[in-house]
Amino acid sequence: MQQESSNQALDRYIDAAIEQRLYSNPKNLRRHLEYIFAGIDLRDGNVLDIGGGAGLLAMYAAVCGARSAVCVEPEGAGASSGLRSKFERFKSTVNPLLPVTFVNATIQSYLEAERRFDVIVCANAINHLNEGACVRLQDDPAAEQQYLSLFGLINRAMNPAGWFVATDCGRSNFFAALSMKSPFMPDIEWHKHQDPQVWAGLLERAGFSGVTIRWSTPNTLGRLGRVVLGNQLVAYFLLSHFRLSSRKAREE
Repeated sequence: MQQESSNQALDRYIDAAIEQRLYSNPKNLRRHLEYIFAGIDLRDGNVLDIGGGAGLLAMYAAVCGARSAVCVEPEGAGASSGLRSKFERFKSTVNPLLPVTFVNATIQSYLEAERRFDVIVCANAINHLNEGACVRLQDDPAAEQQYLSLFGLINRAMNPAGWFVATDCGRSNFFAALSMKSPFMPDIEWHKHQDPQVWAGLLERAGFSGVTIRWSTPNTLGRLGRVVLGNQLVAYFLLSHFRLSSRKAREE
């Protein structure tokens, strides 16, 4: 009976997300969620979604049994006012009693308080946490230090063995090398991104361990597509999109 109730809650979440145009179709959304949270148990955990928009991932965590889920939109006051309305509408449709909240703040100011999370996810937003520093990351020691400080702040906000997951597009791409617009994502500005190896090195220096990188493929290709095409070479000619996961070291 409990499993049936969980399935019904997940179905209601999927239906609401599609109805409110937060994702394209149910099958692709399920694959996307499996990809983001692969190997991570959300039950009874405290989850933080950085740059979570209308709450797609935070709401999913709550539906999956998270003790609490927080969607922080780091663009600050004003820019996320419309997203708050979408979030509240989404939550009211899924379940108004879910332990999930929307916070309109930068992640830096939000994490200044004493907070502890088991899972922190940053989907397609890691470069926006400090876009100016991201652009200069490999050439400017000050920019590197800004991100090291930010990752250190995130690390300190996590419980031992907590998960940090980030997704984004890497800078190295076939179309970027030719100074061409990507037919897959014509609006992407490649110079405002960094390759996952760069982020992995910074995370390790900031106290994370076991950093792994997975390359994504279009959801429409399904699991077989991820197995056959989910590698760096293929990604270079497509979206250069990756999932990076790491864990906070256990305290002695």
